[in-house]
Amino acid sequence: MSDSPLSQTPLLDEAQITMLQETAPDDAAALFAELKDLFEEEGEPLLERLGRAIQQQDVTGIERSAHALAGSSSNIGYLKLSKLVRELEHSDLSRPVEVLQAELDELKRVYSESSQAMQALIDSL
Repeated sequence: MSDSPLSQTPLLDEAQITMLQETAPDDAAALFAELKDLFEEEGEPLLERLGRAIQQQDVTGIERSAHALAGSSSNIGYLKLSKLVRELEHSDLSRPVEVLQAELDELKRVYSESSQAMQALIDSL
């Protein structure tokens, strides 16, 4: 996954961040902090479910978890994470578990980087 054009994709979606910021111009930091917390409450269990589905070679479980995570990450403006998850969701899910696990590891890394980027944005507001 890291050799794809997605390696040049920004972590945060500027357009989505701007749109969200415009909904609470006087308290954008609080809004983003709340959205980040909500995303993490949902996103971390989704990553766990995705990992279990990969280990069990449960294609339907992978698709469902990936789809939910892609939508959530897109809504908060985690552009790179959303694209990576969609790439996984629409890939050949019958590939070896080790390949899918490596992709999950990459998703987890980008998840963490996205969270750090959002925190930096919150801290800057």
